[in-house]
Amino acid sequence: MATTHDYTTFDPKTYLYEYYSTLAPENIALLRFLVNSFKDVAPHCLTLDFGGGPTLYTALVAAGKVHNIHHSDYLQANRDEIQTWLDGDANAFDWREAVSAVLELEEKDSTLHSIAAREKAIRQRVKCVLPCDATQATPIAGMEQTYDVLVSNLCLEAVAKDLEQWRQYLRNVTSLLKPGGRLIMAAVRGGRAYSVGKVVFHVLPIYEEDFMSALPDAGFDKESVCIEWAPADHPVHPYDGLLFVTATKG
Repeated sequence: MATTHDYTTFDPKTYLYEYYSTLAPENIALLRFLVNSFKDVAPHCLTLDFGGGPTLYTALVAAGKVHNIHHSDYLQANRDEIQTWLDGDANAFDWREAVSAVLELEEKDSTLHSIAAREKAIRQRVKCVLPCDATQATPIAGMEQTYDVLVSNLCLEAVAKDLEQWRQYLRNVTSLLKPGGRLIMAAVRGGRAYSVGKVVFHVLPIYEEDFMSALPDAGFDKESVCIEWAPADHPVHPYDGLLFVTATKG
């Protein structure tokens, strides 16, 4: 199976419908991880979703806790997809089922009124959609501020070609997190590839021990690192499952 790193061929709408149009066990596991990770985050915490792609999972949860969220991604097409939803375009992807699931995981009412209220909060609290590049020492150009909370889901292992590169990208991205800040990260465990339509993209195999060695090197308190994982929800998927990682920067 030939894989590519060429993300100019990435189609955000195809990706969303293939991976987010139904709430499979993996999707629920990721949402539950985000809900649990945000439980004690204070409203004033400036939050960044780094490499969020065309997906709103982070914002669906974060908007229930914090008032200032920045979304970022490398691809203009992904940023456009997010902006389309934020603008209330009728052609945007429908996130209402996922919003309902988040509210249920938060043990809140999930009526249509409550779903609409969370969607309104997301649109109010996602303040900007920024270009980013994990390969750069300054991964958001011109960014002088740092963040209280940095979330990155299913990103770095999809762009790094080897483990050394992945470790460097992790250092680059987490430089955006202030001392004492919280990292919330989901990664593909033991990945090899994933497809979007007919295009197959490379994934670097990452495991628990890779995070345990790389995070202290990136300035995180080793004792703060917490890692869990959920198995893949379909046996033909070319990966083991999802890793869920939290850590506090020293």
